[in-house]
Amino acid sequence: MTRGRFILTPGVECDEDNTTKHYSVFATQNTNSPDEAKETKEIFSDPQVCGALFLQHHMMSYCTHARKHIALPREDIIRNIQSVQAVNAFRVNNGHTPIFCAFDAEPAPVQARRYVHNPPEWPIDPFEQAEYLYQQVQSGAFSKFIEDVIGQKGYYPMLPSNQTLGLIAEKDVHKALIIAQAVGSITGRVMGALGINMLFAPVCDLGAQAFPERCYSKDKQITIGLATAWCKGALDQEGIDKICLKHAPGHGVEINRGSTNNQDTHNTECYTHEPVESIGKHLSVFREIIDQITESGYDPKAITVMTNHIIYTAIDALDPVSSSSQVIQYLKENLPDGIDLIADCINMASFSKDRNLFVERLKQCRDLHSGGVIATTHYVKQMGRRELLSLDKDHATTHQELFCSNGIEYGKS
Repeated sequence: MTRGRFILTPGVECDEDNTTKHYSVFATQNTNSPDEAKETKEIFSDPQVCGALFLQHHMMSYCTHARKHIALPREDIIRNIQSVQAVNAFRVNNGHTPIFCAFDAEPAPVQARRYVHNPPEWPIDPFEQAEYLYQQVQSGAFSKFIEDVIGQKGYYPMLPSNQTLGLIAEKDVHKALIIAQAVGSITGRVMGALGINMLFAPVCDLGAQAFPERCYSKDKQITIGLATAWCKGALDQEGIDKICLKHAPGHGVEINRGSTNNQDTHNTECYTHEPVESIGKHLSVFREIIDQITESGYDPKAITVMTNHIIYTAIDALDPVSSSSQVIQYLKENLPDGIDLIADCINMASFSKDRNLFVERLKQCRDLHSGGVIATTHYVKQMGRRELLSLDKDHATTHQELFCSNGIEYGKS
């Protein structure tokens, strides 16, 4: 099995004084910044890196006049993404896989904290947004809308949340499916045009306690239907190579956290005592979505699955799924063959707050995830990007020699 590599955030490594609360790098507004260009080339040329995850600070800037974040010009966003893609010719020439460029492609409410660029007079109410999209499809105007408003003008409207679509589905499943596919189509069209080729979505969890608004429903069939429709819409768009279903084996299980009642893996260790039969019900959602997508003619290689950091005590009482060989084996036995697994961000508290345990689990996690290991946030920032890459000393030395053998020093062309 291919050992997992890192999925990192572009920018300049920095301390908390120069970055947002949750991210370990600083993205300058000047895409020609020598420091950023040097660091981007060094980090993303490394064979231990497989992907770049672009977030709000690569696509938005704070407007002091409006007192809110607004979208950067589309040309600036494209330059930010191309700065990472520029290392791919070097990587391919040296036998390494190209970097994929990813985006956490969830709609509202998460989208409000990431990239959004509303057309004039776009509805604020999510049900009105959903109704507008439905009417566009039903009237035959959606193709023109996505070509003109989304493609030519470059808008990326705030889209109705998964939970909103689930509520619509409770009354009219057919209508909700149409809207879900339209949401996926818009997302794929926007991101593909920017140079993003992988979407970390959709959430396939059944009513997760920590983030119910990001979930379609507690109902299995509604979730399967809407997630599948979203995937088809996204994968139909030019430039989108892969999607990533999350967070297996299912974040909708009951999380046991004593009196604190905190179920968010970002902030605290989370575990569940759900029996294997119940875990299997949640995991079956992922399997059935994959089956429906592939049976519709989509390439199985276009589908990946993201694992979470919950400890499922019925299978492994010590390690979160992302570093547990027992739970990963369970996933492989119950998912279609050949699906690459990606680990959710390892700098979440539920992965580990202890430095030594973090290193131990990281090594296990890399061995278990052929699709990559996300390392972007620093809620408990155990390591920066350079330190992560230096863990594999032999590999790092080989990479340094590789640059020297080609007459290239880090950050220089």
